[in-house]
Amino acid sequence: MTKSNGSVNSSLWSCTSAPPKAVGATTCSTSAMTMTTLDECAAFLSETFPLAQWEWKKESEFYFGRVVDVLFRFPCLLREQFAYRVTTRSMDVYLLPLQLLLLSRTQISLPIVREIHALFPGSMAKMGRYYAEELDYSYYPLYLACATRNDTIIQFIASHLTEQDYDPRCLPMFRRLFQESNTQDKLSLKATQILLTKYPDLVTVEFSGGKILDLAFHTDYPLNVLQCILDKTPHQHRAIHIRAPSALSTDQVHNLKHHLLPCLHTLKWETNSSNTLLLLQDSLQENTSIQHLELVFRSNGNSSRPDPSFLTVLPFLLQADRLQSLRLETNMAPSASVKVAESLFASRGGAANHTLQRLHFLPPISELSTLKSLLETLEHGNTLLGLQEVSVDQSLRKYAAHKKLEYYLLLNQYGRATVRRDDADANTLMQLLDTVQNDTTCSTTLKKNRYKLLYGLLRESPTLWCAQL
Repeated sequence: MTKSNGSVNSSLWSCTSAPPKAVGATTCSTSAMTMTTLDECAAFLSETFPLAQWEWKKESEFYFGRVVDVLFRFPCLLREQFAYRVTTRSMDVYLLPLQLLLLSRTQISLPIVREIHALFPGSMAKMGRYYAEELDYSYYPLYLACATRNDTIIQFIASHLTEQDYDPRCLPMFRRLFQESNTQDKLSLKATQILLTKYPDLVTVEFSGGKILDLAFHTDYPLNVLQCILDKTPHQHRAIHIRAPSALSTDQVHNLKHHLLPCLHTLKWETNSSNTLLLLQDSLQENTSIQHLELVFRSNGNSSRPDPSFLTVLPFLLQADRLQSLRLETNMAPSASVKVAESLFASRGGAANHTLQRLHFLPPISELSTLKSLLETLEHGNTLLGLQEVSVDQSLRKYAAHKKLEYYLLLNQYGRATVRRDDADANTLMQLLDTVQNDTTCSTTLKKNRYKLLYGLLRESPTLWCAQL
C-alpha cells in the first residue's frame, strides 16, 4: 500500500455503491462518505462498533467497507480501543479495530489484515480489556482468526506472533474450536496444523470435556484432523473418554477401532449396555497397544442380575492384563455380586492380573467371599491396588480377612511394585523403608501396620537386602 500525507490508499475496499436499505441504517453511517476530520471518523467508529450496530453491519459489504476506509484514512485509529457490548456479561469490552473486523466471517480478507499489520504490528497479539483492566482472551486475534475459518488469515496472524506473545491463558479459548458440531464451523487440516505448531501445549491441556483429541473425536472432526492431533500429542496424553458408546456413529466406531485405538495410551469406557461391552471387547481384540484402560459399568435399570455380557467381557479384560481401573455401579443382589467377584478374582482371571490399580464397587464390597477373593488376588501379586482405591462395607471390617486386605493394600501403597522392579537396588529399598518409618501422616491403619509394612517390603525383596550383609 502507498501512503500520502499520512493517509493510506483505501483502494483495498471499494465503497461506491449506495448504502443498503437495511433495518438499523443510521444517518451517521450514510454521512460517513463525507467525513473529512479525525474527530468525525472517530465518532463514526464509536457509534458503529457497539453491539446493536456492529452485529449486523460487520457482515454488510457497504458498512464494513466504510469502516475500513475510515481506518486507513486515519491509521492512528487502529491503535484506539472501542467499546463493544458483551451481552453475556452486560458490560463493555474494549477492542482494537483489528479484533472488531475479525468478528466478521464474510467481509474480512487477508489484504486488510496485512495492511493493518503494516500500520500497527502490535495489534496481532492484543487481548480485549474490560474497564476494570480485566483481560478477555476470547478476543485474542489468533482465536478470532480461527473463527473466520480463513486459513490464509490464520497463517498470517500466527506467523507474526513471537515467543513473547505466547500466553497460556489463551488455551481454553481454543478448546471451543474443537467442540463445534456443525461441519462448516470445523477447523480445516491446515488451520489445525498452524494452531498446534504455534501452541503445541494445547494437545496436553485437560479441559472440562477432555483433551482436544477427545473433543474433536466426539464432534465428528474428519480423520485427517484427528490424525494431525494424534501426531502432535505425546503418547502419554493420547486419551479418549467414551461416555455414551451407543451414541457413536458408524464413522466414529470405524475411526476408533482402526485408526485411534492403535495409537492411544488411555481409553475410558462408560456403559450400561451389553452391546457396547461387546463392542469394547471386539475393539480391544484388534488393538493391543493401549496401556491404560478404565471401565465404568452401570447396571441397566433395576435389574439385580449381572449382565451376561459383562461376565463375558470382564474375564477377557483381566486375563489379558488390559484393565487398570474398574468402577461398578450396580443394583445387583449379593448372590449376583459374588458372580461378578468370581469373574474378577478367579485364579484364571483376577489373580493373573497385575495391572488393576483402581477398583470401585458401588455399593461397596459387602460379601465376605468377595473380600476373600480380592485378598487372594493381592496375595498372588497384584502390586498396584492401593488402600484408597478399594471400598469395603463397614460390616466386613471385623474379619481377619479385612485386616489382611488392609495390610496388602498399604504394602502396595508404600512401594511393593517398586521393589519388585528389575532396576530396583538397595538404595531404592532403603528409601521406601525410610518413607514408612517416618511418614508424618500417621493414619490409624498405618500405625497398626507400620512394622508389618517394614517387614513386608523386606520380604518382597530378599536379594536386595541380603546383598548388603
